Amino acid sequence: MLNIFVLFFTFGQYFYMRGIIRYRIMRFFLITILLVMSAVTARPVYFNHLGVKDGLPQLSVHAIYQDKLGRIWFGTEEGVCIYNGEEIVNYKNYSQLLNRSVTNYTVNHITGTDEGDVFFTIGNLLVRYDLKEDCFYTLKTRISSLQKTQNQIFLSSGDSIFTWNPTEKSIDLFQVTGVKDNITSVCYDIHLH
Repeated sequence: MLNIFVLFFTFGQYFYMRGIIRYRIMRFFLITILLVMSAVTARPVYFNHLGVKDGLPQLSVHAIYQDKLGRIWFGTEEGVCIYNGEEIVNYKNYSQLLNRSVTNYTVNHITGTDEGDVFFTIGNLLVRYDLKEDCFYTLKTRISSLQKTQNQIFLSSGDSIFTWNPTEKSIDLFQVTGVKDNITSVCYDIHLH
């Protein structure tokens, strides 16, 4: 009887050990395959740290936007800057660019359309950069917020919300809210419309 028990225990131990070895081998191959696949599909990530020495007028950046051409727009307290991957171009002389007197150069909002137009605020002035014409245009004053939702540009002034009409290249009234204070942010719920 002792021989049968030892034989049974030996066979059970054999199958148990064989299962552990099989599990460890499968786990090893699975981890190896995952590591090889992640190494093959991984792309290197590069970062450029930009500062004053690279051409930013200051380190306080209020808004960042990447346009259709891949350029990065920075909104600072001294105006808007455009980084093309090699150099930063600062736009500070807005009085000449926009043909109007500008005293507050702070850019708090930057956004754009899929067609390439870039919108930003200088103080409370709304400016549009036309990518096709490579030109800046003043659109509206007393702007308190600017946002893009579903490729539609929304902005607010006082108690009213406006939208950008790309066909007419104009600002259209979207809604008068009747609130007593300035609207400081616009959120558009795509599920309601």
